[in-house]
Amino acid sequence: MTATALPVGGKLRFAAGAANAMRSSTWMVVGGTNGRDVYVGMRSQLHETKISLHASGQWRLAMTNDFVQTSTPVWDQKDSDLRSADEDPRVVTRLPVPPEKDGWQHALDIVITEPGLQAPFREKPVKGSSVSWWPAPKGEFIRTFGVFISNAGAQERETTFTDPVVGVIEMPSRSYAVVVTKVFHHPELVELVRQTRTDFENAGFRQDDDLSPFLLRLNRRNNNPTTIFDLGLDPTASAEESGAADRSDGPGAGPRYDESPAGSAGLGS
Repeated sequence: MTATALPVGGKLRFAAGAANAMRSSTWMVVGGTNGRDVYVGMRSQLHETKISLHASGQWRLAMTNDFVQTSTPVWDQKDSDLRSADEDPRVVTRLPVPPEKDGWQHALDIVITEPGLQAPFREKPVKGSSVSWWPAPKGEFIRTFGVFISNAGAQERETTFTDPVVGVIEMPSRSYAVVVTKVFHHPELVELVRQTRTDFENAGFRQDDDLSPFLLRLNRRNNNPTTIFDLGLDPTASAEESGAADRSDGPGAGPRYDESPAGSAGLGS
């Protein structure tokens, strides 16, 4: 590996920009303690909504048990590409599971753009490892944080990523979760985030609203990594981190994302 791995159950925290300047949301990747499960989400929202990448192959965006107890979701009962009529009510949407390549799955990309940056905001003090800060993208460039998961036994061989490694988490069954970052020139995605953020703001969602929904844009494509666009509308309310990602997925109040069929060409290639 190109970085020292955190132990089983480790938590990676990372963001683009700076704590006292224009910045992205703080994102977290958390390793499971009982299996090769990985949880991903905004730090401020992880106690409510998270992406769960289970070793069983059940990958989904879902709400936590604690959160659903405060607000029961009501879903359209017809089957769809997002969720089936008999789906666990905690699930917002299923996510595609990309194939392995050389023993690794490129699970998802978190995309940061200049239009998706936000003003500094106060966060709850970090417990454990600190936030890893990376330069914010400018103009027509984007920064991606790619999440990769190895199959069992990857610990037995040396694996080197050519892109900068944000962090590594050791997982059970001699496996790893790795976050790498990269910068691309991608004006189409920059404009997509600009317009989507404008649409959210026009709909009345604001950064200073503690009741803001999980404001991101999610692209789902079969056999490709899920793409998450940070819209820069992270609520200022601090999140409770303790054990949040180790709880079962739970439901909440309706979908908290904007799903788009747009492609994510070039990300993580």
